[in-house]
Amino acid sequence: MKPTPHHALLGALAALTLQLAPPAHALEVTPTSDAATLTQQLFASVGLQVTAKSYTGAPSAAGTFKKGPLGLPDGIILSSGSAKAAEPPNADKGTATDHQGAGDPLCDKLVPGFGTFDAARLDVSFKIDAKTQGIRFEYMVGTEEYPEFLGQTFNDVVGVFVDGKNVALDAKGNIISINGPFFAGQTVITDSGTEFDGATPRLTVDVPLPDAATEHTLTIVVCDAGDGVLDTAVLLAGFATCTGTECSKATTTSWCGDGKVDPATEQCDDGNNVDDDGCSNACTTTGSAPVCGDGAVEGDEQCDDGNTTDGDGCDKDCKKEAPTLPVCGDGKVEGDEQCDDGNTTDGDGCDKGCKKETPAQTVCGDGKVEGDEQCDDGNTTDGDGCDKGCKTETPATGDTDGDGISDDTDNCPEISNADQQDLDGNGVGDACEAEGAQLMLTGGACTASPTQTSGPWQLAVAFALAMLALALRRSRRARASLRSTGTAALALSTAASVLTLAPQPAQAADYQLDAQIFTPSTYLHDGVSVGRGQTDGGYPWSLGLVLDYQKNPVVLRRDTGADSEVLESLVSHRLTANLMGSVRLASWLSVGVGVPIVPLQGGNAIGPFAEPSSFALGDVRLAPRVRVLTAAGDAFHLALALDVTLPTGKLFDHYTGRSSLTVAPGILGDYRVGAVTMVANASVVFAGTDQVANISLSHRIDLR
Repeated sequence: MKPTPHHALLGALAALTLQLAPPAHALEVTPTSDAATLTQQLFASVGLQVTAKSYTGAPSAAGTFKKGPLGLPDGIILSSGSAKAAEPPNADKGTATDHQGAGDPLCDKLVPGFGTFDAARLDVSFKIDAKTQGIRFEYMVGTEEYPEFLGQTFNDVVGVFVDGKNVALDAKGNIISINGPFFAGQTVITDSGTEFDGATPRLTVDVPLPDAATEHTLTIVVCDAGDGVLDTAVLLAGFATCTGTECSKATTTSWCGDGKVDPATEQCDDGNNVDDDGCSNACTTTGSAPVCGDGAVEGDEQCDDGNTTDGDGCDKDCKKEAPTLPVCGDGKVEGDEQCDDGNTTDGDGCDKGCKKETPAQTVCGDGKVEGDEQCDDGNTTDGDGCDKGCKTETPATGDTDGDGISDDTDNCPEISNADQQDLDGNGVGDACEAEGAQLMLTGGACTASPTQTSGPWQLAVAFALAMLALALRRSRRARASLRSTGTAALALSTAASVLTLAPQPAQAADYQLDAQIFTPSTYLHDGVSVGRGQTDGGYPWSLGLVLDYQKNPVVLRRDTGADSEVLESLVSHRLTANLMGSVRLASWLSVGVGVPIVPLQGGNAIGPFAEPSSFALGDVRLAPRVRVLTAAGDAFHLALALDVTLPTGKLFDHYTGRSSLTVAPGILGDYRVGAVTMVANASVVFAGTDQVANISLSHRIDLR
């Protein structure tokens, strides 16, 4: 998720993604949402009687797979995004498919307090025969949330429920979620052979089913939690039944890399998930020879303590040896030592023979907390948290980067950032984000450089239009040549906005950004967004309604120059109903009114930015118009306009209007040549300044 300036907020550029071809032996996914196909693939080699099955979720979120990662046999995949997107290579740090789908009650119970979205769920009812006493299956979970969003407000979750009880747990009974122990610990696999940035090892679950006469249920579900992007998926395979002593009395979980060889699914297990050490991350034996000193006991090794040093109980050839005699002064209490303080000095409580002695007089500054000392930092300097008397003092609050903010409160203490800007609200200042990265607001899928302030060429165009109107007024020949009729109109429009970049952070309760750039004319006889120089068209009054829809008009984006990533959609979608009307008060005077109503709007809150309102009102617009010239046999018209918008939008939402009144005096002209009518508008918009993150909006010149 990442941004651009204001004119790009309301447009979208097509993005071309380079797809790298995966190797021929890589994971292959065939999308399908057919419950029968998914169930058949899951139970292909199991003698279970399926009595019912159903799938709920987006059609592209489920599928079957072959050539499974981490040694998984053929099985099925359920994803909170696109199942096909799980295929390698891992070439995208933010793979996401937002179906804007609902979550699931089972996911809500697993991660209470998080909103869940884009649920994919398979429900199967089945019966077992009298000989079957349990089932076994294998699975892995992969996610694009890893590692950037661990411990944050996004907690995608997976559940596998047998007879209503979740069995997708680690050995200590924890659920498998983004903020759970697997992804917060040291067992995450980053080279799983999928697109996912992080994955669990291959997990094996044994579930006892003691009552053969009962109909049993299996429910598999995966959900996004906290948002609808950066997807998570579960891959399941290897369903089998067990009988007799093969079935445990309680549900158990084992995984490749736990140091215990599961004969049914593993050839080896060396206690890690590393390839090329004799036992791969799929727990299959590889041709690599054991490496003495790598910390893994393999092959004919008797021990491996992570080094090739003799005399420490495991020699340089990884063979066990007799323990060495204790060495006084090495910091380890061994043999007949009573103490070992890491030296052979007398008088410090442990003498040179490593026997306890009466402690020596306390010495402040020797780095040892003794006697009545509260601290001892190895010096007798004040102002460093431990004073010269070895008493605790208030720690110093330095200013490493010299930006005037103390290190204990600075969100980026090593890089000067007096503004403390933190647009994504993660507690880390934007200046300390990924090297070279810039956080900014933009439209959904496009990037662009900021436009420049209106320049001499724009003023020259406006002046030329005025001179052309004056020339036509004085030329009888021109008026005669324009005398004709027609209904087609050609509107040419450009807009130059005064946009500047500024680093000031936006406050959630103190900013306003009008993300609506489409402004239809309030007069029926005008073009869609350009006005004619007439006030006495064929209608004394008119009413109209124009609907427009925007997708991702405002997003927060991280841009490194070479890469651009959308972090979050502040406004993800918007439907606007433009209610318009006009009335002719005299042949030379008309008044129009436009009321933009937003009946449907969605988005997300992040950092200092608030969530948009689901219903809002935009800025009400008044559009009086005075005709000043009719020429060339009624073929040429010129009028003056004075559009005024009232800041009504800010009463409802941060994104549907300006913070202050705007006044836009302008000139409107139209020329009819045969069946073609040419229309030109020029106006100057006077408004207060709205500063939001990297965007600054104030006055502008509009040429249409």
